[in-house]
Amino acid sequence: MQANWLLEALESWAPGATLTNFTFRNAATAYVNDTFTVGGEVAEVREEDDGTVVVVDLQVEGPDGVTTRGKGTIRLAGAAAS
Repeated sequence: MQANWLLEALESWAPGATLTNFTFRNAATAYVNDTFTVGGEVAEVREEDDGTVVVVDLQVEGPDGVTTRGKGTIRLAGAAAS
């Protein structure tokens, strides 16, 4: 379920982008009724012929710390190079 939260965060941040790679790893136990926060940080941006590629480091954090870490790569089609 937490991997899905990471994917939803990417989709929410960049609607219409194409997911080209996604990895995740569960780092700790998550418990029912705990409150979680999903976040991320842009790790890399590069221009390619068919759009801008963005790599985002993602995480799910619960009351006791990070429970899931992930990395998503998306292509922003139609983004012009600067």
